[in-house]
Amino acid sequence: MQERQKKLGGHIVRSYDDELSAMGALMQTMGERIQEQLAKSLEATLTLDQSLALMVIEEDDEVDRLALDIHELTFDMLSLRQPTAIDLRAIITARKISTSLERIGDYATNIAKRSMLLCKHPRFESLSAIPRMGTMTSDLLASVLKAYREMDLSLALEVWRGDEALDETYTALFREILTYMFEDQKTISRCIHILFMIRNLERIGDHSVNIAEAVHFLITGKMPTGKRPKPDEWVEFNDGETFPPHHET
Repeated sequence: MQERQKKLGGHIVRSYDDELSAMGALMQTMGERIQEQLAKSLEATLTLDQSLALMVIEEDDEVDRLALDIHELTFDMLSLRQPTAIDLRAIITARKISTSLERIGDYATNIAKRSMLLCKHPRFESLSAIPRMGTMTSDLLASVLKAYREMDLSLALEVWRGDEALDETYTALFREILTYMFEDQKTISRCIHILFMIRNLERIGDHSVNIAEAVHFLITGKMPTGKRPKPDEWVEFNDGETFPPHHET
């Protein structure tokens, strides 16, 4: 029976081994693109560089195409092949991780869009919140992609547990920025943009943890046990978004 052929990412995919190799290459490329996208969005925010922010927004289409390619390829592999247990886990994990990466790309794009809006205002002290959270978030993402690339279970668990520090930083920054808003109403518009930016960074951390769980499943066949720590108190806004509470002093 002649092997079916498929054009994917500029290459002809002819066999199951080719498909596995193509899947790995696509995942590697997507991870690199996401890291670049996040780094550029953070730099655009710090420098108020509109052209760099626009580049991040335009590059999001490429990330979406990579996610679609991975989903199509893994669907075909699940539907038409008979993967072994470890290959099945690899295929399922690739689908899950690519979905999380696509969402991280969306959040990086949202940060870039907010940075373009901040360009319309005078530079603001609370922008210091972005590098503080941005470094932590970028480190989590880099670590979990390394864990996936190197099949490093201990590093995946480190990321899975390390999200607590990011959540604590987010809570502290949220309250700090609200204080600016209450003390000076002229800062409200700028502060709202920054609040949503750090919220996007916190969500990137959550998706990095989701990837860590997927890596754990890939290596062990099981999800990590235990409950990830979360801040004790959260409040719901009317749009369904969850934010830490603000306590007046």
